[in-house]
Amino acid sequence: MRTIIFIATIGFLCSCSFGDLRDSDSTSTPEDFKKLDTIVSISGSWLSEACFNSIIESKSPRKSQDGSHYIVIPGKTLQQTTMIYNFHEGGASLVILKNNEHYEFWWMQDDRFAQKVYEVKIISQSKICIGDKVFVKISSSTDTDNYKVLEDILFKGIYTDTDKNRIEFTGNGQIIGLDDFHFYDPIVDYYDEGMQVDQILLGNSKNDRDYFGFKFQGDTLELYMLNCVEHGNDSNDCEIVEYGQLIHKLWRQK
Repeated sequence: MRTIIFIATIGFLCSCSFGDLRDSDSTSTPEDFKKLDTIVSISGSWLSEACFNSIIESKSPRKSQDGSHYIVIPGKTLQQTTMIYNFHEGGASLVILKNNEHYEFWWMQDDRFAQKVYEVKIISQSKICIGDKVFVKISSSTDTDNYKVLEDILFKGIYTDTDKNRIEFTGNGQIIGLDDFHFYDPIVDYYDEGMQVDQILLGNSKNDRDYFGFKFQGDTLELYMLNCVEHGNDSNDCEIVEYGQLIHKLWRQK
C-alpha cells in the first residue's frame, strides 16, 4: 500500500551550467569509461533542494512531497540505482559512470549502455546538480532498501517531555528514553488513502509498529493517535483520517 512503485519509464533532463566539461567522445572511447570500476566520491542519499527546503520550512513531509526527487548514489561506478519521484514512483534502472573527471547516469537496455540520462555537476561536498535539479546530501547511506529521509532532516535530536525526561530520536530510527516506543519511521509517501495528516510509525520493535499522527510546532513535537473518519465501502481500510488524542508532547533541546 505504501511501497514505492517502479515504472519502466524515463525522462531526460538536462540543464545546469557544466562549465568547461567536454564531450566524452572527444577524450575517451566507450570501452574506456564505460568499463571503469572505481570509487564514487558523491555516494550517499540525495534529496532535491526544493523538497529539502520545503521540509525544513513547513516541517510537513505531506506538504513537501509533490515534485520531490530522491536518489541513492552507489559507492562505486557500474552499480545500479533509481531516481525516485514524489517518494511514490521510480524511473528506469540507471548506472553511474565516471567519464574523465565528472559523473554520468546511463540507462541500461539489453545489458548495454543505451543512453546518457543525467550529467552531474559537483557544487560542493553537500550539494550537486543532476540534470536540471539541485540536490542536497542528507545521508552517507547507500542502502537502497532502507530509505532514511526525514530522520536526520526533521526528527534527529534530544527532547524533553512534560516530566523533564531526556528523550533522543536517533538518525537510524531509534527512540531512547520514551517508555512506550523504541523505534520510529516517518512516512514520506502520502499518495494512498488514509493519509490526510502527517504520520509516523511507532513501536517497541521494528516488526511491531502502528501508525500515529505528528505535528511540529516550532521545536515542539506532538504525537497523536489517529481517528478514522471514513472507511472504504468494500473494506475495513480507513480512507480518511484525522488527528486524535495527543499522547506525547516533546520539546527539542537546542
